[in-house]
Amino acid sequence: MDNRMSELKVPTIPTNRIRVIGIDPGLCNVGLSVIHVGLGEGGRPLYELVDARVWSTKPEQRKRGGTKCTDDGRRVAYLFAAVRSVVAAYQPDLIALEETAGSRSARSGAAM
Repeated sequence: MDNRMSELKVPTIPTNRIRVIGIDPGLCNVGLSVIHVGLGEGGRPLYELVDARVWSTKPEQRKRGGTKCTDDGRRVAYLFAAVRSVVAAYQPDLIALEETAGSRSARSGAAM
């Protein structure tokens, strides 16, 4: 698991905003962002980026000290635990999950 999880400092959300987590799922990489959304002066939308991160389980990442996952089950478990810890820490009002639109290979498309 990413050691930075223990260092996660969650800011207080302003009362006139909501917290949204966006997740870009994948078998090897998962991207996640946390934003605060609200209305600014004159009713204009107001967006504040709070956190953004990517977890990778690609072989080249493992060579550089990343996760040591060797099979799909362990890889998915690692990514699930990483995303779950951030969701638990930030406690969002909404979660947006990107829909898989296509894939470069039939195997990865079927796995998603």
